[in-house]
Amino acid sequence: MRVLFVDADDAEIARVRDCLARSTPNIQVEVAHTIAEALAFLPADAAPAVDLLLISQALPDGDGLELAHVLRVERGIGLPVVLLADQRSEALIVRAAHEGVDDYLVRHDAYLHELPATLEKVHRQAVIARERVQLRMTTERLERLLATGSTVLYGLRMAGEALVATWVSDNIERLTGYTAAETMTPGWWAANLDPAMRDDVLAHSARLIADGQLSHEYRFRCRDGRMIWVRDELRVVPRRAAEALEVAGAWTDITANRRAEQLRSARAAVLDGVVASQPLPAILALIARSLEDLV
Repeated sequence: MRVLFVDADDAEIARVRDCLARSTPNIQVEVAHTIAEALAFLPADAAPAVDLLLISQALPDGDGLELAHVLRVERGIGLPVVLLADQRSEALIVRAAHEGVDDYLVRHDAYLHELPATLEKVHRQAVIARERVQLRMTTERLERLLATGSTVLYGLRMAGEALVATWVSDNIERLTGYTAAETMTPGWWAANLDPAMRDDVLAHSARLIADGQLSHEYRFRCRDGRMIWVRDELRVVPRRAAEALEVAGAWTDITANRRAEQLRSARAAVLDGVVASQPLPAILALIARSLEDLV
């Protein structure tokens, strides 16, 4: 951890450095004696060279909280801040909270014993806060991609001897007309498989646990009665021995591709019939069957 200590007293700086070197040698200390030096060390157009600020309340060219304000508000530098106050004051606590100070210590005879733990706590909290922001941003990006994409993601978990849905992305509703909550109803998936394909699909699905992964294509009935073609890809998630088996899956709507394939096959079959001089009724029957097979 790298800390910028802003304090005008060289003797106090030496005490802090000695304390941290003995108790937490992983903490490296940089020094600025004034607000001006601190601002020069932390330009607005460059990434901060430190992870945390330790600022004394009283500085030769102003108040330590003024420095915190300039860095946070005017320069947009969101480094965590620990304030060193000369005495406890309710007004100071209110000001410090307003300026976004993360923690503070009052200088007393034994405050150096509290300093290492305080710095590490504030740094740890800042790291966790950044990770939460990154996680939220990643989640929002994923949700936007799912909302506009044709691929539906879902999760399953083994409950007893059956796999049950634990999560389904919201874009399932745009694809099938069913809400995510409705799709997690036990039996929903099997009940909406094309009856002509249901037995084969269920038999094929039974290989998932043994093989660890599975990919198959089938027809599925939407809420409005339409049939769509789906490519369903599943993979067993690695786990520890005591954990329940989980599966990650993805649905992709391949209806347009299937329609194109069926049309090509139908055209080829009709052409073969014409070349073979089949009777017109037989050719018309073939065309009718091909059209019926289209989704």
